[in-house]
Amino acid sequence: WISTRSMPIAGELTRDNMADYIDTGVARLVAFIDVDWEKNVKRTKYFQRRLLKVGTEFEGQILFALADNVEFLAHDPSSYGVEGELGEYVIAIEQDGKKF
Repeated sequence: WISTRSMPIAGELTRDNMADYIDTGVARLVAFIDVDWEKNVKRTKYFQRRLLKVGTEFEGQILFALADNVEFLAHDPSSYGVEGELGEYVIAIEQDGKKF
């Protein structure tokens, strides 16, 4: 319960905090976008606000997060069911090691 509540409603998933998200045992909806906190802050915050808006309705049931599509999908997009060229953004749901 505490680990679930300690995660932000709409945070940023990184390689460094991925284990924290997994350890909660709660499903994760991840929006893979071009996360850019330096050159395109407005767009990144836009997606984060959209996740926050939906995430408040599912607090404690699903964790919502942004993740950089280059960091996570560039090497193995098929691990998230992405075939062919990456689009502008990709949405994936993960729970118990399964990805949808």
